[in-house]
Amino acid sequence: MKCSDEIHGLYVSYNEDKNGCFEEAVQISNNFDHVTWLSQARRDLKKLRCATKIFIRLTGRDEKYYSGSLLSVLSANELGPEFFVQEERHRPLAWKKKDGNTYPRPNIHFKTVLLIGSLKRCDKRPSELGDLPAPQGPLYVRR
Repeated sequence: MKCSDEIHGLYVSYNEDKNGCFEEAVQISNNFDHVTWLSQARRDLKKLRCATKIFIRLTGRDEKYYSGSLLSVLSANELGPEFFVQEERHRPLAWKKKDGNTYPRPNIHFKTVLLIGSLKRCDKRPSELGDLPAPQGPLYVRR
């Protein structure tokens, strides 16, 4: 199947007041290859398989933007029981505490896993986002 030239990346929102400080996720994405982000939204994996960027809008304390590399998108259906043991160091402490320090359950606590690397803070809203509204769920960024 030919990769879509239209899809350039994914745009998501993160609330620091609700989910904890984002800085540890940034550090993990740079020091341990990637951060593991669990999402309740199902994504069409065929559309995302060639996406190389992710844009994250932080809300809560301040509005900030981060961008990084979307390394992989996994469906909860494809994960084995050993997945979270292997990914233990790839999730911030605040996220693990929010899970009750237990391993999240596929298709109950999340539908999709995003593996995100090389997160960097943007000086301003990335131009690639154009006039996209603030995401209520993941949005595709088109070229």
